[in-house]
Amino acid sequence: MPNNSLSNTQIPMSTIQHKQEPHTELVHSPLSASSSSGSSSGKSIRRGENDSDKKGRVFPGHCSAPSKASIVAADLAMKDILKQLVTRVRNFKCPSELEFSLDGGSPMMLPNVEKNESFIDQLRKLQSLTNKLDEIPTHGDAQLKDLHDKVGKSIEAALLRMKEVQLKLYVTFLNSAYNDLADKIRNCHKNFVCPRELDFPENSKGGLVLSNTKRNKPFIDHLLTLGSFREQLGNIPEYDNEQLNDKREAIGQAIGGILHGMKTRQLELYNRQNTKARPFIRPCPKL
Repeated sequence: MPNNSLSNTQIPMSTIQHKQEPHTELVHSPLSASSSSGSSSGKSIRRGENDSDKKGRVFPGHCSAPSKASIVAADLAMKDILKQLVTRVRNFKCPSELEFSLDGGSPMMLPNVEKNESFIDQLRKLQSLTNKLDEIPTHGDAQLKDLHDKVGKSIEAALLRMKEVQLKLYVTFLNSAYNDLADKIRNCHKNFVCPRELDFPENSKGGLVLSNTKRNKPFIDHLLTLGSFREQLGNIPEYDNEQLNDKREAIGQAIGGILHGMKTRQLELYNRQNTKARPFIRPCPKL
């Protein structure tokens, strides 16, 4: 029994604590990713055909029918909004990457960070066009109603394309998160050198408990690091995508395989120490 034993340490595999990420304001896309829920924290697209019609209705004893000038003004205003829409869509340079939150929230929630600024700004501009359109009355005119509907649908189509791009970039973001984690696990285990001996206390529970000694520190630290990798994997949101699900499962199996191999090595070293024999010691598991 080595004299440098300080205390006995049983290695926990799932109690690693991480620093909490700083709070970041999230911006909700105008079109919710889960419209079936019937509610959303973001502002939904609603073309105010009924509201705008009220502005053009004529009630007995009130004002006269809208003038031709009013109808022409409404027509020009709607066409101006359509022109603004075309210009904004044409001039928008979509980013190749977006940053998302890993707190398990909706992929339609974007953190208000620099990388997302241009995308969020475009969403807000498109939503503002909807708001302006809702303020234009149709005066009960059939042609204005038809134009109002066409412009509103054009804005909705632009927002829908933004939503599709956002979801596509969300998959890219998660894919990168899985790849980064896999690289960290691979490099960490590649650089780990398995010790030829470990220190065990008298009551080691069959070799499951390690003494907290200098000799054991690299082995214990590696176990703790692998446990933290398992938590990082759990913190990556799951998403209904076959490729992402396959990566998640593969990384989980890799971590589990390494931990199982290290436990096996630990027990072999314990048995070797107890029997004073030198049986074959299998090498540390490889990825």
